[in-house]
Amino acid sequence: LTCDGAGTAGSIIDSTMYDNPDHCGAYPSAAGSLYMSGCTVYRTESHGVSVEDAYLEIGDTVIYTSGTYNNPDPSNGGLFVKGTAGLNMYRCQVYSTTGMGVFFKDYTGSASVTNCTFYANGTAASSGSVQACGIYYNSSASVSGSVSFRNNIIQHTQPGRLHYFYHGGAGSATAAGKVTFDNNLYYVSGASQSVYWFGTTYTTLAAYIAAREADALSSNPLFTNAAAADFTLTPTSPAINAGAVISPYTDGYSGAAPDIGYWEYVPATGGSPGAGEAPAVVSSAVFGRLTVYIT
Repeated sequence: LTCDGAGTAGSIIDSTMYDNPDHCGAYPSAAGSLYMSGCTVYRTESHGVSVEDAYLEIGDTVIYTSGTYNNPDPSNGGLFVKGTAGLNMYRCQVYSTTGMGVFFKDYTGSASVTNCTFYANGTAASSGSVQACGIYYNSSASVSGSVSFRNNIIQHTQPGRLHYFYHGGAGSATAAGKVTFDNNLYYVSGASQSVYWFGTTYTTLAAYIAAREADALSSNPLFTNAAAADFTLTPTSPAINAGAVISPYTDGYSGAAPDIGYWEYVPATGGSPGAGEAPAVVSSAVFGRLTVYIT
């Protein structure tokens, strides 16, 4: 679906887009706008969803294996955001993309990414300046875009960097001041931990957190079965009750505080499941998706 031109608006609700051999699943551009909710986008030739000089609101959506349809390319990510684009992304899952989980290119807009889960992105090897990684920000414009990244889980299992933030112009310090990360959870397993932050390379995740994101967690999120794309939280996950309250995206949370990531864990009365009791997934119009135990 393409929304191209000022005044052009569209919505995609509860839809599945896949096997696109030429481009991405959805593409708002040139001052158009698009709302996506409850969608699944996978196995595209390019990015899962691309927004350029337009506005995108995307929530409760799953993007995976984007960039794998033909020749795997590290420049193809789950979400591609370029130019003056506005982005409001919340409660999404992005995993197993060939390139970045989110790719901000020549960015001068305003974006927020809230309560999302990113897993094993960057399956294609990095090539030159193109870094297959979790979050990639590249700008050389005199006016840099602002990005707010809060309450998200990034588990990185690939050989590229965890994050890569670059500004090729004279405004690198200004750009760095416009990118904020808060209350996120990171876990790096069997891969490089390095983060490139506007001219500074942090060779370990611990060094990055100490310098840039003191309220972040560095711990295994303890997904139920990440290999099978089940990113629900097990009862001992450090993501539980570790998030910040960010209305309206965390409204209706369970426990002492919202959970970090896409899923909210809701234990049944009486505690965690016993033998033979399996977790069930239900939908909630208030918060999105919840994990409850049937006892």
